Amino acid sequence: MTAGLVTARAVSAALSRYPGRFNVILSYDGECCAVRFHKIRARQRWLLEDLEEYVDEGVLVFEAGSEMPPPALLPA
Repeated sequence: MTAGLVTARAVSAALSRYPGRFNVILSYDGECCAVRFHKIRARQRWLLEDLEEYVDEGVLVFEAGSEMPPPALLPA
């Protein structure tokens, strides 16, 4: 999980160089972690509306991009 948080922070920092807004998604199933990201676009969804519906894994989502500060949850 720690490696996933560090990776999510690095992805967020890299995305801060690009215009637009991105979702950085960290999922954890108790054994392994996955970090993903996608550009936020009108009329496109990559996640369920209610994150509580992901019953087999925990999901953390935050926005990144040039207009977004780094998330406070992920200290430098």
